[in-house]
Amino acid sequence: MLPKWHKKLAISWLIVNLLLLIMLGWLFSHSRINSSIIAMLPKEQMTGLPSNIVESFNQRLDKQLVWLIRPVNNDVTAIKVFLEQLTKLPEVTHVFQPIDEKQQAKWGAFLYQYRSALMDDATKARLKQGASNYSEWVKAQLYSPFAGVGVKELSYDPLLLIRSAQLAQQAGNSHFLLKDGWLTVTDKQGQLWYFIYAELTASSHDIKTAKQTISKLQQLKNSIYQQWPATQILQRGMIYYSDYASQKAEQDIFTIGIVSVIGIVLLLLVFFRSFRPLIIIMVAVIIGILCGTVAVLLVFEQVHIITLLMSTTVICLAIDYALFYLSERMMHGNQETPFTSLIKLLPCISLAMIASCIAYAVLLLTPFPGLRQLALFAVFGLLGAFITVFCWFPYLVKNFLVRQVKLTFPRLWLNLWQQNRLMRIGIPTFCVVASLIGISQLTINDDISNLQSLPTQLKEQDQKISQLTGQQGDQKWFVVYGETAEQALERLQLLKPTLTKLQEQGAFTSYRLLPLSSLKNQQQNIDLLSQQAPDVIKQLEALGLKIASKQVATNLLKPSDWLASVISEGWRLLWFDNQQGQTAILVPVSGVKNTLLIKALVEETPHLYWMDKRTEYNQLFATYRYYLAWLILVATAIICALFLIRFKWRHGLYCIVPTILSLAMGIAMLGLCAIAVNLFSLLALVLVLGVGIDYTLFFSNSRVQPTTSMISISLAAITTLLTFGLLALSHTAAIADFGMVLTTGILTAFLLSPIAIPKGKL
Repeated sequence: MLPKWHKKLAISWLIVNLLLLIMLGWLFSHSRINSSIIAMLPKEQMTGLPSNIVESFNQRLDKQLVWLIRPVNNDVTAIKVFLEQLTKLPEVTHVFQPIDEKQQAKWGAFLYQYRSALMDDATKARLKQGASNYSEWVKAQLYSPFAGVGVKELSYDPLLLIRSAQLAQQAGNSHFLLKDGWLTVTDKQGQLWYFIYAELTASSHDIKTAKQTISKLQQLKNSIYQQWPATQILQRGMIYYSDYASQKAEQDIFTIGIVSVIGIVLLLLVFFRSFRPLIIIMVAVIIGILCGTVAVLLVFEQVHIITLLMSTTVICLAIDYALFYLSERMMHGNQETPFTSLIKLLPCISLAMIASCIAYAVLLLTPFPGLRQLALFAVFGLLGAFITVFCWFPYLVKNFLVRQVKLTFPRLWLNLWQQNRLMRIGIPTFCVVASLIGISQLTINDDISNLQSLPTQLKEQDQKISQLTGQQGDQKWFVVYGETAEQALERLQLLKPTLTKLQEQGAFTSYRLLPLSSLKNQQQNIDLLSQQAPDVIKQLEALGLKIASKQVATNLLKPSDWLASVISEGWRLLWFDNQQGQTAILVPVSGVKNTLLIKALVEETPHLYWMDKRTEYNQLFATYRYYLAWLILVATAIICALFLIRFKWRHGLYCIVPTILSLAMGIAMLGLCAIAVNLFSLLALVLVLGVGIDYTLFFSNSRVQPTTSMISISLAAITTLLTFGLLALSHTAAIADFGMVLTTGILTAFLLSPIAIPKGKL
């Protein structure tokens, strides 16, 4: 008979779960499933820059698409067809269009109207040297057979301000040339490649949208290849890498997930010889998933699809409690009531639940939103599964099949531990030695590029685009920030001499500066021009040249007008502002060779920031790897303290050994296999800590027969290895390393768990 208070508790837990179901329905209607991979990463912190500007930068970089197309015999027909079809795709916007005669006319009219405001530094320097010096430069351009200066151009722009500004821009971007309105680059063989730029309407990390977009872009490429087989097309964009990663993830989820589920189901059917235990176990798992999902939606208001997939596998660890109880009932159901079995097991499974929650709670302190969701899901999921076992299982096992189980390996392994003292000393000693050897050979590598194997074809295309355009895939930038656009432009102008000096010192090979001056600087240029232009015009007229336009253009060019004009095409990507009027301007830098000089400049210059996304993520991963290592040590210390308090110091020390050695062997395996340690390796240790302690605690219960514990633990270990061990076969390097550490640690914890058997039971 079950006590009345327990029946009331079971009914109360049923009511709670019904309320959770109702709450889940409401939360799902007011929440959303996030499928963006970037949402799993920590938010970047750039001190001083408004977060919405940084977010805007990341979104724009995320959506960029670039193609370089080499047609046959420079016939642009294929490119025109490609561009026409690309423009029709709803997933793509801001497609670069060749400059036609109408746009060229607008371009020329705008440049002429603001020719004084757009004065370049070289023109300004010549004007400061005097009218005679400037007129000599104009005459040199006029009589040069390569300059191509016409009489009409000189008549309306006698100081050649427009020409000088265009030459300055070309010098800053020497790889690109304008040919018949198309932006082109030339390879070493002298063949032209036509440049096409576009942006995605949605994030490249949105898994569903990205898959559809990639499919349409590939169909477009194939249609071009069918009509013009000799055409070459190079492509670059974050979406291609995101799609590749999502494909590999789907393959892993399908193959590894299917194999693990089938393996677990077959294992339980073979062991229990009935579907009923499988259904009972699923009750605990489903309730755990319900509790975890509601907790995540309440705290985060959204749940990531990858978190759901990962958390579902984590909650499968809750079957350890169910397996231990069902194994006890199957082997001793004739000797004790369901409630007696529950009370007998309660001390060890409750302590196992607390210790596991402590281990998973460590992930709540990481900066990764996805991992914090996983931690919250696991803690409440395990708690829900534990309460389900405690409240409902004594009722669910009524008339449960009772039989003796004869499993060869668990009994053989247990007998070896009980009868062979040399083995009890030798195996832990071997683990200690192997751990010391492996740990001594460990290396650390926080480079995020090593966490995933990228397709060779995409990497080769990216490298070729970098060679042709001079723009690296992992482009680096200075960021100049101002409370207003005018302030940002003034700070940008002050930065230029320093950048030129750094370039001469070899800090980097080149940089691109926005061809727009502040209004204050424009007025200074106009004043200087007003002083020198009359004398320059007089000297040119003395040569017999007819000057039609002698007036100095006094129009000031506002940033808003410049951004809305045709001449800012290609430059707008470097400009970011928000609704508060704050502005950030990017200065792309190529060929970085000395980051120390760059960082020194940033430290000395207010409102100047250095943006190197790859290095930033590397440093971020290194920082949190360091802190996570300390958190694991703290969590381990707390769990060990619980063991010592619960089992006294002598038996508590025995219980600590499997936990410590499972962590040591898990990380040492990387050193033995010459694999570097990274943040994901330590995340695996968190799960080793959370899972491995269950095996020790099951054996430490003096009220349970060691044989029963050994069989239960064997089932739990096999299901865990089927769940996580197969991750070592993943296509993604980070997940494969994660699976290797986890498999080694869990296997070590299982093999050493008999150490925790109380002395009187050996």
